[in-house]
Amino acid sequence: MIPGALARRYARAIFGLAVEKKLEDKVQVELQQFGEAFGESEELERVLVSSQIPLDVRRKVLVQVARRMALSDLAVKCLSFVLDKGRMEGIQDIARSMKRMVDDRLNRIDAVVVTASPIGVGDGARLKRELERITGKTVVLEQKVDPSIIGGATTRVGNVLFDGSIRNYLEEARRSLAGGSNQ
Repeated sequence: MIPGALARRYARAIFGLAVEKKLEDKVQVELQQFGEAFGESEELERVLVSSQIPLDVRRKVLVQVARRMALSDLAVKCLSFVLDKGRMEGIQDIARSMKRMVDDRLNRIDAVVVTASPIGVGDGARLKRELERITGKTVVLEQKVDPSIIGGATTRVGNVLFDGSIRNYLEEARRSLAGGSNQ
């Protein structure tokens, strides 16, 4: 992990290169995929951040992994830059910062809707359209199922949570009844 300002600085540099080549969305996705693989593999992380292993050996490992993942040449170049600067431990932070930059550039926002049971394709499409109308952005909608919410839905758009779940209504009623008995 590296400080947020430093992750943003690296992300801005990579973003600039990717925009020049009109590959910002592709490179962002590839950095995110590599970051996930890096975070899931203790061995890969240990090799790529170890100062005990020569840089040229670490670079070869990085390139082999990136090729197996079918990453673009630009993504490999950017990852190599991060490795050369000794900042590989921050690749997930850099990828998150880059995602925000790409989303801003493409006027895109993530939304997650959680329901007690799966919602139909038509309902999902209507929700997506309504969120796009409200936000003025292209919404990337992820649907999740969590039976513990009992009914209704919770929707997170960016950093804003709308909780219309039955579980939330019951919690509010419980708090209200508990607060009313103290009077």
